[in-house]
Amino acid sequence: MSTQGKPRIRYLDGSRLRRAIIAGARQVRAHRDDLNAINVFPVADADTGSNMAGTLGAIVDGIAASRDRSVHGMLRRAADLALAGARGCSGTILAQFLHGLAEEFAGAAHLSARLFGAGVVRAVAYPYEALSQPREGTILTVLKDWGESVREWSTRSEDFIEVLHHAYRAAVRSLEATREQLSVLKLAGVVDAGAQGLVHLLAGITAYISSGRIRDVERLERYLPEEKLAREPVGEDPVFRYCTQCLVEGADLEAKALREALAPFGDSIIVAGSASRMKVHLHTSHPAKAVQLLVRHGRVESQRVEDMRAQFRAAHTPHPGTALVVDSACDLPTDVWERHNIHLVPCVLRRGEQTWLDKLTIDPQTFYAMLRSSRRGPHPATSQPAPADYQGRFEFLLQYYRDVVSLSLSGTISGTYDAACTAAKAVGRERGAHIETVDTRSASIGMGLLARRAAEAIEAGASAAEAAALVRRLVPRLRIYVAVPSLRGLVRSGRVSPLKGFAATLLNLKPLIRLDASTDGRPVQGSTVFGVRGGRRRMLEIAAAELDPRTPAEFAIAHADAPDDARWLKRRIEERFALEREIFVVDATAVLVAHVGLGTVGLAYLVPEPADTPGAAV
Repeated sequence: MSTQGKPRIRYLDGSRLRRAIIAGARQVRAHRDDLNAINVFPVADADTGSNMAGTLGAIVDGIAASRDRSVHGMLRRAADLALAGARGCSGTILAQFLHGLAEEFAGAAHLSARLFGAGVVRAVAYPYEALSQPREGTILTVLKDWGESVREWSTRSEDFIEVLHHAYRAAVRSLEATREQLSVLKLAGVVDAGAQGLVHLLAGITAYISSGRIRDVERLERYLPEEKLAREPVGEDPVFRYCTQCLVEGADLEAKALREALAPFGDSIIVAGSASRMKVHLHTSHPAKAVQLLVRHGRVESQRVEDMRAQFRAAHTPHPGTALVVDSACDLPTDVWERHNIHLVPCVLRRGEQTWLDKLTIDPQTFYAMLRSSRRGPHPATSQPAPADYQGRFEFLLQYYRDVVSLSLSGTISGTYDAACTAAKAVGRERGAHIETVDTRSASIGMGLLARRAAEAIEAGASAAEAAALVRRLVPRLRIYVAVPSLRGLVRSGRVSPLKGFAATLLNLKPLIRLDASTDGRPVQGSTVFGVRGGRRRMLEIAAAELDPRTPAEFAIAHADAPDDARWLKRRIEERFALEREIFVVDATAVLVAHVGLGTVGLAYLVPEPADTPGAAV
């Protein structure tokens, strides 16, 4: 990166800064997979490259068309975008650094090298202050060493090209030193992934400032230190399972108070931003409890939760060549999720202005308690995952799996299946990968029975196509019945007409809802019964009429804060039917209870075929 013969750059304005950020972001994206591969600190969850690329992508999308020529205007815009879109520790640290730059250069139309150097050093302090426990040997150290070099060389030269070239070399030296600063990096034989990502960003910025042409950045590879992949998988399952992030908006927010309040829930705590809008990052095993705490301080938005344990196992442990993905409308026992390493894409729950990620930032018990304590509040609403949520999950998994099977909530009641299909097509085209998407025409424990069969088939050696074909063959044999105590939720959600709801309420009648392939995945009123107890008896009668009690069958039960009804149903099934395996009983997930209400009980079973044997895969 010689500066000899290059034109001198004496000032930085908003336009030049915008193009430099875009150039740097391109470099990080180009090395995304390599960064994921060397990610071992603070958790070896193999997503640092994706997180940094995602953070910078959010910035680029927002500034690409901007014509703001002031440095402060561009920095403020970039910082706000980064704060909203920050992903992972490194992404949040980068966002807070940009916030620091925007604060330090408030009102600046353009900058000289000297002013830039002085402000950069002050801005480096912002991410240090945002962390509960700053660690050297990470992106923080390289950022600090780069900033110090910028300040030093800005006192010697007024040429940005010269200053940035020298500072970039200092960043590379600092990066190499991270191998010795953290024992986990030394053991793995790698540099810190976040620090390496920062060096890629700085390389792109430096090259653009030097040449003035973004296209020249594509030829940067020869300047960059090569990532060295970890020699061996490092560490064990993460101590805390979930990387949890969100924005908190409120009045007079205090970063220190939030960090202290979150400390009992986990580690890697970062609270970045301003008194009215803060980005929170932490590693925790209880994201729902952490978000409950944050809701007391303000409105919690832009929630993002990543299962670091699932990511670690995907990247560092032996597994089948096919990954299984389901949306959060699927209900399964915790041990089944764990045993088969099933990957989750959450649906969204809304109540008033507050949102949650189903199964992640709100769990069934929390939701049940909310409904019991505030029955007169706004009725909860639900929405499907965005295609981008599926796309990110598929892209990550395809780094470590050959192909993917995705099972979705019934397409006739939700756009979840369409979102999965859209993402599968986009990722398949980009990566040439095989992604099977299946509409289960079911929900809750019906999906759970299908997902368990698919997971077992995959572990028995079935390909993605074979596992998907198995599920499609099982769908017509799946039955699911739901006894609801009230029609209010179904009427509000449009699943039942107001007239039918009024008539049923007047006569104290409750419909038994059926939802499976025979109804094309739509919730359809079946028998009319008196209350949930009448519904549970009617479910048994229907099953007895369809199943040979001597032929083992698979059953599952879900309930919404009705454990006694669920236990009664389980005992009666055990008395009357042969069981292929133990009946699983689960709390129904929040996005379904939002429509059917507390007190609901559901029964699902698979009608056996003569050829069925326990664990049959294909």
